[in-house]
Amino acid sequence: MNVLIVTDTYPPLRTSGAQQIYDLGQAFIQEHHQVTIVTPEPNQTQSIDIQIQEGVRVVRVKCFQTKDVNYIQRTFAELINPFVIWSHLKSSQIMHQKIDGVIWYSPSIFWGPLVKRLKAHFQCKSYLILRDIFPDWALDLGIIKKGPVFWFLKAAEKFQYQQADRIGVQTPNSLTYFIEQHPDLKDKCEVLWIWIGEAKAKPCSIDLSQTSLKGRSIFVYAGNMGVAQNMDVIIDLADNLKNRQDIGFVFVGRGSEVERLRKRVVDEGIANTLFFDEIDSNEIPTLYDQCKAGILTLDPRHKTHNVPGKFLTYLRSGLPVFAIINQGNDLYSLINDCRVGIVVANLDKDILRTQIELFLKNYPKIDKNHFEKVMKTYFCSRSVVAKLVERLAIKI
Repeated sequence: MNVLIVTDTYPPLRTSGAQQIYDLGQAFIQEHHQVTIVTPEPNQTQSIDIQIQEGVRVVRVKCFQTKDVNYIQRTFAELINPFVIWSHLKSSQIMHQKIDGVIWYSPSIFWGPLVKRLKAHFQCKSYLILRDIFPDWALDLGIIKKGPVFWFLKAAEKFQYQQADRIGVQTPNSLTYFIEQHPDLKDKCEVLWIWIGEAKAKPCSIDLSQTSLKGRSIFVYAGNMGVAQNMDVIIDLADNLKNRQDIGFVFVGRGSEVERLRKRVVDEGIANTLFFDEIDSNEIPTLYDQCKAGILTLDPRHKTHNVPGKFLTYLRSGLPVFAIINQGNDLYSLINDCRVGIVVANLDKDILRTQIELFLKNYPKIDKNHFEKVMKTYFCSRSVVAKLVERLAIKI
């Protein structure tokens, strides 16, 4: 099968979404399929750049910037980019290929117009990998309110869903929520668990043995630090534990909240906490080898359900998880049932302190074989490929 994947995130971007799409492409290749990735690239000069990278045809199309810009600029760019991409693609050699199925990854919610044109041109089925039920979560967190902007975003969301022959959401509770919100789509949505491929480790530029946290049990967070992650709760916890000389907190990554959080740590003298800039994804496994546990945190106001990509990177490295999540999230039962960490749905700083101390007692040693078994059972990228091929192979 020859599949075309549309995504706004792909290496060299270092997001968990970029890593997921890379792993998905490699899994398709390993199963002897052909893969074309179409992705926006605001920093290139030519309108289209096509390269074969590790067996995958990567088509980078010059577009507007959507990363590290304000909400208004990002929304405009995400809205207009699908039309820009189509204008460049329609006269390119890509359109003369045989494509058997179109897959796209959301976020963004604005891919609908591009997918509609691609489906019509290639006369094939499409599959939406839905990893972000937006704008619902933004409403839950108070980022936007019900009004013209919200209803415009809901219209874009609805149009996107209309282009999908099949929709894969992250978890069983996500499926329940999605069907409640969109009962008319019940027959074409299903659970498509998040996935991850094998790690490619290289030496890490961060050496914690050369920092003030040398010798401590390190709790690490690597990834985006934005509003949805509710990072202040972890800083509160670090502050509550700052008199313990055996515990440290390390944050690695980028996001809208990073500079504010850095300043807060300095201003409040939280000396058990260090921040580092984003590193190459291949350095992450070596970073985790220096740590005791991985941190997950989701804002409790979320009504949607999310399995962050970093959760899988922790498991892949055999790193148990300390998770602070919203009530009802599927991660609660998943982490407990699989015995891969401790999960808390309470933001009280004293309860969190008690739980992190309990964590240190429960995970004195790590059984990496157990973690590997959990990964293969739930999050195998080749299993995801098998399901996608099955869905896309159904004749129109």
